[in-house]
Amino acid sequence: LRTRAAEFERTTAEMLTAALSTEDAAARPAESIVVNAYLSAYTAALFAWADGNGERELEELIHEAFDLLER
Repeated sequence: LRTRAAEFERTTAEMLTAALSTEDAAARPAESIVVNAYLSAYTAALFAWADGNGERELEELIHEAFDLLER
């Protein structure tokens, strides 16, 4: 499951980064880093929710992970 999640995360990050590109310019490396950081945080929250048997709300864990990125 974790391997498949990592594959999905990488593929999704590539798609989002490509969407940030224009005909005139590729996405900047910083944009790629931000996309990857948020997807990693989302995946970590998802795993924390699953590992905790759903004791905490998934949305709460995602907000917590994203809040940490915004510091």
